[in-house]
Amino acid sequence: LLHAFEEGALGFSAGLEYVHSRLTPYGELRFLLDLAAKKKKMFSLHARKTGKGIASAVEEAVALAKDTGVRVLLTHLVPLKGLEAEYEAMLQTLDALPENVDLHFSVYPFAESIIPAYRLLPEWAQNGSFETMKANVDDESMWERIEKDFSPLDPNLLTVLGAQNA
Repeated sequence: LLHAFEEGALGFSAGLEYVHSRLTPYGELRFLLDLAAKKKKMFSLHARKTGKGIASAVEEAVALAKDTGVRVLLTHLVPLKGLEAEYEAMLQTLDALPENVDLHFSVYPFAESIIPAYRLLPEWAQNGSFETMKANVDDESMWERIEKDFSPLDPNLLTVLGAQNA
């Protein structure tokens, strides 16, 4: 990271909602942001949760900004129907920030979202590599549990896209 900063990187980013970085502990993020603070760099963060749990995810971003003094950009806040109370709590947290906390955010401006298919699985099933997740879905005994915990989807609101491997 320091080498990237020395070569001109403006900062770094993390997508904490995705399976490959979801379990990154606060202490590790804090360590990386402390390095960024020394070089006066920024941090762009896709929060751990964007739906249910958004308020606590924003609190984590606020804590990182407060604890390190780093400019934090919280990206892709997506207001969701049915979670109005959580979003109100999140907005109150942001409104109450002291002026010396350098936290900014962007709101996802689109009516549609593009998400990886694995994100439709119950959270407990979003573990391991893509191959592991596929093997779990293909395993009949696992599929029964996945199906039981699967959130209902309205097929009229879902478009499935595919991409060929290059």
